[in-house]
Amino acid sequence: MPRKILIAGTFCAGKTTLLSDLSKSLDAAQIIPDVARDILAINPGIDWSIPELRSHLLIQQLLWEARADKSNAKHILVDAGVVANLAHDRLYGIELRNSNYLIKSLKHSKYDLVFFCGHQTIELEDDGERNTSEKDRSRLANETLHVLDLLGYTDIITLHGNQVERVAMAISVIHNRECQGTNNHTNRLF
Repeated sequence: MPRKILIAGTFCAGKTTLLSDLSKSLDAAQIIPDVARDILAINPGIDWSIPELRSHLLIQQLLWEARADKSNAKHILVDAGVVANLAHDRLYGIELRNSNYLIKSLKHSKYDLVFFCGHQTIELEDDGERNTSEKDRSRLANETLHVLDLLGYTDIITLHGNQVERVAMAISVIHNRECQGTNNHTNRLF
């Protein structure tokens, strides 16, 4: 049964919208937000390549997920997750020597189900806070898929279409997995 569900993808791909819709449709769901949103709200122009900031974001993400793992939630819905942190590090060319150590030390648990939100049908939104480069968006999507591969996730469900279609497909997959009780992934990093 999928308990810890990652919603992965690049920016402006519909991850947070899907997460919100799923939380309303699933019993006892707990949301783990994208921790970068707090910093983005304070300083939209921040230099995301600062190594200390990258470490802070990874640690915050790991702590949020560790707390959720100890909860009684039936479903833990993770917006971007540790995967996004590692993908951004790769995008910015940052090699955090302590990433693997932090992930192991803070006992990160694997995601039971991974949804990847395709971004091709979602228009970039220029709200003054987000990156509006289509090139960066595509590069981050590729880095996210690469990190998922490095982590050993082989059963990634890619979601396309409009909001209603994505939610319907995700709920269908979750319910099918609950009936089957399957989790198909290994993890080479942890």
